[in-house]
Amino acid sequence: MGARRDEDGYYWITGRIDDVINVSGHRLGTAEVESALVAHEAVAEAAVVGYPHPLKGQGIYCYVLLNSGYTGEWEPAAHGRAQGTGPACHRRLCRA
Repeated sequence: MGARRDEDGYYWITGRIDDVINVSGHRLGTAEVESALVAHEAVAEAAVVGYPHPLKGQGIYCYVLLNSGYTGEWEPAAHGRAQGTGPACHRRLCRA
């Protein structure tokens, strides 16, 4: 994570510079996956973390908060294909 400390001793978070998940040899930036998720009209916030996977090295857990009052359907894999990014995460791992 990138950060700096100012003259008053406060820390300022500047970004996640090295947050990468390696899934089957594919290096995926968590910020890019989160950005793809929040591009959907239903999604207010998203967080993505890796977890150990016995075959793929790492898998992806997506934590998603939907906008209050959203009444439509949300299918994460279909949204990813529509955005041209491929499936952002598998339905059983991505719970709203």
